[in-house]
Amino acid sequence: MIADGLNRAITRNPREVFLIEGHTDAGRKRRRHLSLSDRRAESAATLLTQQFQVPAENLTSQGYGKQYLKEQTS
Repeated sequence: MIADGLNRAITRNPREVFLIEGHTDAGRKRRRHLSLSDRRAESAATLLTQQFQVPAENLTSQGYGKQYLKEQTS
């Protein structure tokens, strides 16, 4: 599980910080993409902290909207 791996890495190096990224599809307006992707990343970080005891100080989150799509669509 991802949380187990994060917690093991943090145990080895308590100063380690992990970036949780959020993305969207290409179908919405740019502003909505950024807002949605930020919320997705923040929600994932919150879940890791609350449900799996990953320390919040070892996580940071960033939304990228529709940048870096795996599949480019119009």
